[in-house]
Amino acid sequence: MEGTGNLNLEGKDIVLAPGVLGVFVFMPANAPHAVQANENLAFILTLLEQSRKVGNAHATS
Repeated sequence: MEGTGNLNLEGKDIVLAPGVLGVFVFMPANAPHAVQANENLAFILTLLEQSRKVGNAHATS
């Protein structure tokens, strides 16, 4: 992470800066949010798809 900024997540402000919060934030799907950069801000955003449970399929004859 480089630079500084602010993340508003569900009405709560989170400071974005190197070393703050271990720079990890979990954001639930569809959560209201906004990002504001105070200076050039760069970070990694990772989107995870919800895994689908697949049952054990056994072929029968």
